[in-house]
Amino acid sequence: MTEITVWRYFATSITLPLVIPIVFLLISTWRFPPKRMNRIFLEIEGGMVGLGLLIYLLLGPTVISAWIAGTLLPVICTIAFLACCELRDGRLAFILVTAGLDTSICDALTTVFVQRDHFLWILLKVLITVLQTLLIWKFCRKPLLEMLDENQIKWGQVVWVPLFLWISLVAFCVYPAVAESRRAPVFPTLVLCITTVLLYVMLYRFQRAIRQQAEIQKYNAILRSEVGFLEKEAAQAEAASQSVRIFRHDMRHFIRLLRSCLASGNLGHAGEILDRLEENTAALGGLGVLHRYTGNPILDTVLTQAAARAEQAGIRFIVGLELPKFLQADVTELAVVISNALENALTAVDKETETKEPHVSLFGKPCGTQLLLEISNSFSGPLRLDPATGLPSNQKEGHGYGTRSIFNFVQKYHGVLECTTQEEEFILKLLV
Repeated sequence: MTEITVWRYFATSITLPLVIPIVFLLISTWRFPPKRMNRIFLEIEGGMVGLGLLIYLLLGPTVISAWIAGTLLPVICTIAFLACCELRDGRLAFILVTAGLDTSICDALTTVFVQRDHFLWILLKVLITVLQTLLIWKFCRKPLLEMLDENQIKWGQVVWVPLFLWISLVAFCVYPAVAESRRAPVFPTLVLCITTVLLYVMLYRFQRAIRQQAEIQKYNAILRSEVGFLEKEAAQAEAASQSVRIFRHDMRHFIRLLRSCLASGNLGHAGEILDRLEENTAALGGLGVLHRYTGNPILDTVLTQAAARAEQAGIRFIVGLELPKFLQADVTELAVVISNALENALTAVDKETETKEPHVSLFGKPCGTQLLLEISNSFSGPLRLDPATGLPSNQKEGHGYGTRSIFNFVQKYHGVLECTTQEEEFILKLLV
């Protein structure tokens, strides 16, 4: 058996124990509680170090022992991770390949400065790995976990990209330097390392684009549903208003006929006319009257419904809304946004117990082709804003779609959004 230096053997066997913390950082879902997982993690680390030492004591520092350690340790470690990790899809493969690629980058960068046969290689490799692990913890872990948690990409197919990059790095930089006992070439190593970083940046941006597209599709589906409902409500309210106008127009004819019957003493006919008036009045009682706020049926429907809810709850409701002649945003989408904002405002005021004068107000005025909209309501509690949207956050599961819809609307039309509190009032300002 061909002998190698002791340092070269330990350079091979120490690689895996160094990569284990990286895998532990990149996996967030384990089958066991955190304290037990920390203990298992230390046991895996100790087991890999002990097995590497055992192979060295049995076979000595040879090429075969180095190959056995370099093959057997990763296999056992992978099995241990499979037993502890909840992931059972392509994401786990992506994490393991990412960890392997990461440690190969450390190998390549170390070999650029020191040959693998020297004890300084191990010291430099540990230093570079620790530094890289800290960088991953500080800057890379959160976006990578966010990217993996969405699970909107077929990771079983995407994993081939970093896998081939890993193979290229080992084949062209690490392996020739180790086989020929020399340093790794500087330029190809740096190119492959920079390419790896750019690859993961592009994957993260690609995943974010897919997530945003999915959110837009979801927003459009919700919008279509809400628009359909509002159009139906607007049509019913418009029909009710038309019926009221017709009834008012016909009222003078009923009064004329009633007077004629009373003058001629025809009480039976007068009773029939009164019965007809009573029927028409009862029919109109079940119809909602559409208040004319803006002249747009859908917007007026939203404001009429909000006014009715406010009146029922004993909340003062104030509206002063003037639309631009040519609004760049879609008026129907604007109606949905106003509906969501008013619903949130009325719900918030309903929950207030310390407010003396509960109120909700909506004011809007044209700013060229844009609309400056201000919706305010009485508010006395602490304000918690979602850092992603700038809107009030809702921690309850299944809630928050209304505020998300408002945020998507503002993003779509490149508008400006601001939420503030002032003198026991919550104020939402929109410029779209």
